[in-house]
Amino acid sequence: MTDEAKRLLDFVKLMLRLFLDDRSASEELTKNITTMSDLVDELGHNMRNELRVRWRDRIAEALTDCDRNTHGFPDGIQRFYATALRELFGSFYEMVEEDYAVAGKFYEEAALTISPTKDVVVSQVESELKSRLLAKGRSEEEVERDLPTILSLREAPDVNLMMVSLLDRAADCYFRWVEESNGTLRLTVGTAAEAQRCYEHGLGIIRAPYPELEDARKVAELDKYRCHLALSLAGLLLTASGEWERAEALYKEAADAVFFNKEEKSSDQYYDLCSIINGFGATNFFLDRREEHLPHNQFGQPFQISGDRY
Repeated sequence: MTDEAKRLLDFVKLMLRLFLDDRSASEELTKNITTMSDLVDELGHNMRNELRVRWRDRIAEALTDCDRNTHGFPDGIQRFYATALRELFGSFYEMVEEDYAVAGKFYEEAALTISPTKDVVVSQVESELKSRLLAKGRSEEEVERDLPTILSLREAPDVNLMMVSLLDRAADCYFRWVEESNGTLRLTVGTAAEAQRCYEHGLGIIRAPYPELEDARKVAELDKYRCHLALSLAGLLLTASGEWERAEALYKEAADAVFFNKEEKSSDQYYDLCSIINGFGATNFFLDRREEHLPHNQFGQPFQISGDRY
């Protein structure tokens, strides 16, 4: 489970306890989410069939109830809850069923479900919880003092990071090397377009707020995803359609993401890093898998980036 997925599940379990008046229902939903998550992480494809069927049906039922909003959650809470359930279903199909197309579908749906900005969703949650606390007889001063602690807003998942993480996982499932029984590798069929859509969507989310970021942790997380998304999209473009020029720009973007001193991008070390990343992506990774998509004169040498172009 990714860090963002864990933050999301922990936050949703807290919200279920706070917003579901039926305590037994809250406890049952929280227990189901926790158990399903643990089973997927610990057993994966080794999960017994009876467990697979039981927990698949339970999560499917919970997702149906959530989409119908049978518990009457405010919009922000419902979005977090629906995202968590779709992420959990995606993990189930990826790790247990190994049905990567379905897993990708659930991950992508999860990303689109939580699409509002964090400020919008969290403000809805804060407003609703404040109203409930006041209705229970708490004074305005008490609520204002205790609300941040009760809600743990500072630990709420960052919506941008969550979306990027889910889109990254969706694309990796859509565009995946699968080992056949004879040991050969093949790409999942007919999903390159879906993967490209998710990689590009994730990069678009990162690029939009990127110049204005000040939170060092968030910058580091987005750099990690930016590098992986750029390299993965470059590999997809080379493998599926041989788009060398666009792939080259993406390798440069990956170098931007990991270069330790972004004020010195004119240095020799930066261009060396561009070449290393470029060479890794264009030759080493794809050489033994999809040789027909690589120009023969590039085999065995890094794909060079000329310094005057950047």
